[in-house]
Amino acid sequence: MDLRTLRLYHLAKQNLMTGARARDYRRVLKDHLGLHSTDHLTPYLSLRARVEGFEPRELFDDLNKTRKAVRVRAFRGTVFVVHRDNLALIQAGAHHFAASTLAQILKLARKEGRDFDALEKKVIALLSGRKRLTSFQLSKELKKDLGSNLSPFFLRYLEFKGLLTRIGQKHLEDRVIVYGLFKDWLPDVAAESIDPGRGLETLVMRYIAKFGPVCLDDICWWLPLSKTAGKNVVERLKDKLASFDFNGRDYLMERGDYRKLQKFAPAPGGPFVHFLPYEDHFPKAYAVREWFLSAQASSLLFQKGVTELGQIRPSIWLDGEAVGRWEMDAVKDRTSAGVKVVGLAGRGRLSAGTLASVERERLRVEEFINHKLRPLRSMEEGS
Repeated sequence: MDLRTLRLYHLAKQNLMTGARARDYRRVLKDHLGLHSTDHLTPYLSLRARVEGFEPRELFDDLNKTRKAVRVRAFRGTVFVVHRDNLALIQAGAHHFAASTLAQILKLARKEGRDFDALEKKVIALLSGRKRLTSFQLSKELKKDLGSNLSPFFLRYLEFKGLLTRIGQKHLEDRVIVYGLFKDWLPDVAAESIDPGRGLETLVMRYIAKFGPVCLDDICWWLPLSKTAGKNVVERLKDKLASFDFNGRDYLMERGDYRKLQKFAPAPGGPFVHFLPYEDHFPKAYAVREWFLSAQASSLLFQKGVTELGQIRPSIWLDGEAVGRWEMDAVKDRTSAGVKVVGLAGRGRLSAGTLASVERERLRVEEFINHKLRPLRSMEEGS
């Protein structure tokens, strides 16, 4: 298979070749399953790259007023922003993608002699009636029973179980985690029940449809799943999947999507330049990354001392390949931010036109941060 065609096909599926219309922002949020949100700014910058004329105030309001979007622990046990309509499905899959983390937390609880069931009831009593408490306040209430070491793990455990939900932010850079009871703040979602087995199959199928072609290692990394569990779910879905060899691995796609790939003819033009944020959900969706990430670019995007598959710095993409890194810096009196190109792999081989396209995109990102994002620092959460 032609590598450039594959990369551009991924761009098309990611709304990176032709951005979605601003009015379709919620459809994009739902379609992508979840926007990585270890950093609060990442979802906004991920959507900026994919939605023409995206207004970040809409996502801010959806998270903090209408709750059409929710920040939740999801795939790989990390924090994502997800569309409200995807919450029940994610809850159904939670015991799969949080299984190893939950097992570790429960093992720690038993070792410390802690009764999580009794403490759950205490948390429910503290938060019943749409009350909200910060993670610090809850930890303080639980300190006598848990100690300071176990409190963060216990709150994470309650998030995975679907007992707690994150309520929102006062402003864009507010990093205080505020919790409420899931059933009180999202009663319609809490009442929706999806069988965990069917939920897992649906999640994996939607992942393959959005991010395929993928290999088994990708699937098992994304949720995560054990290799045995991954093979089992793929076997149950095999009638819906097409497989082919690529770079010595067996790759999978949804059958209709595979037919589209075979007919895909990239539009002329380019270069297609994108600045994706820190830990954007697209590159984080794969364990095997050689098809879009060279060794030279990898040295720019992964910091020393960080796990190989861990933190990906803000990345610069050229025609579907990660080729460089960018960073955001505060300038002057911190009333504005600068976007700088930290490095470009093979910069000397890039044409003047390509470098000009990189500079135009850098300026667009800088303008978005200063004129669209920074004003949200003063936005207050609605009631």
